[in-house]
Amino acid sequence: MQYLDENDFRRLASFPEQNPNPVIELKLNGDIIYCNPAAARYFPGLKTEKLNHPILANIKDAIAEEQIDKLSGYKVHIKAGERIFEQKFFFMPEHGIIRLYSSDITHQKKTEERLHQLSLFPIQNPNPVMEADMALRKLTFKNPAAEALIRDIGTEDLTAPVYAEVEKRLDERKDFSCEIKIAGRYYEQKIFFIKDTSLVRIYLHDLTERKKNEKNLARLASFPEQNPNPIAELDLEGNITYTNKACNDLYGNIHELKFDHPLLSPFKNNFAHIIGGRITDSVEEISVMERYYIQRARLMPEMSLIRIFNTDITAQKEVEKMVREKNREITDSIMYAKRIQASLITSEKYIERVMNELKAKK
Repeated sequence: MQYLDENDFRRLASFPEQNPNPVIELKLNGDIIYCNPAAARYFPGLKTEKLNHPILANIKDAIAEEQIDKLSGYKVHIKAGERIFEQKFFFMPEHGIIRLYSSDITHQKKTEERLHQLSLFPIQNPNPVMEADMALRKLTFKNPAAEALIRDIGTEDLTAPVYAEVEKRLDERKDFSCEIKIAGRYYEQKIFFIKDTSLVRIYLHDLTERKKNEKNLARLASFPEQNPNPIAELDLEGNITYTNKACNDLYGNIHELKFDHPLLSPFKNNFAHIIGGRITDSVEEISVMERYYIQRARLMPEMSLIRIFNTDITAQKEVEKMVREKNREITDSIMYAKRIQASLITSEKYIERVMNELKAKK
């Protein structure tokens, strides 16, 4: 049996003093008989508040319920202010003393909470997330969105389309992304190979709605190109940024001439008014060589440009010209008939006057 001398006792007695975590001793009535420097630093009001201090709440309850023996030796967590402590109690009935060791685990708890929050990300992700062991050929994780996808494709094994690109690049083991189509929907697929393991993580982002929107945009974008009338766009400095096919076919030199081109020269004054903020759009009739247009210009402030639509009214103008010519012909015919009629009326009056004179002589 080893006996401890006075120096040994002194050495061992220094341990609680140097402990960076709080150490507290108290009697069953709540009187604090010892607290080390760390306890005094963490809990400055401890000796005054005694059992009413938050750090002693568990002891207070155990004493009140006469269950201090059951609490002895167990670890519990307790919050005091903004900090969280892990506590361990030792009851020494021969001395009627409770010894309390507390460890500050605030940072640990925050880290655990953060890790828990991060662990929820794949679960809460509305897009499919999977993890597969490519060596064991089995799925090791699937979030709820992936579960729904698996139900749609009817298979969970690694022969499903979602693994097709992964299989092709297994030897490379380099992270990659690609687009795939599964069960009628389009996905962006991002693959991550976990270092030093046979695990691969698969993240799918549903692109179906975006694909539909892109298709609709592409369809709508074809409208100006197929428009048989010239269309142009100008930036707010007067530079031509776009002309459709009809404009290019009819007026291929418009980009060189800019406002000197007959299609744009009538708009020059209105452009100045739009830039000056006096108007936001304009409508006028213009002629370009042998063609006539109704030219409509509109400011698009959200895009910082002006769109110019030209509606060809040449055929309409030709019809109007024909109508005018017909009207002139009809008017000329009416005037000619009136002259003949007037001359006829004059002859009848002359004959009547002569007859009247002959009758008078008889």
